Amino acid sequence: MTRGEDPGAIPCEDEATARAWVEAQYLGSVYSEDAAAAVLRWDDDGELMDDSIPGNYQGTGWTVREEEVIRAADFPNAERSLA
Repeated sequence: MTRGEDPGAIPCEDEATARAWVEAQYLGSVYSEDAAAAVLRWDDDGELMDDSIPGNYQGTGWTVREEEVIRAADFPNAERSLA
């Protein structure tokens, strides 16, 4: 998941968990006083939208998408060191 133009993503174990975390972060930061006002939905590109935002664009800046994860097992012949 990413937020706006942040340089990195936060890995998550699955899409449902990522979406739940993003919604909680968004509601906690933007709607700490009145979370019930938000009308959240996910668009086809994986962006969290809030239909309660006035205007032509309801994007929150949060996106969830699948990414490749590189694991040590992907390199079975590589030496592993902690140095």
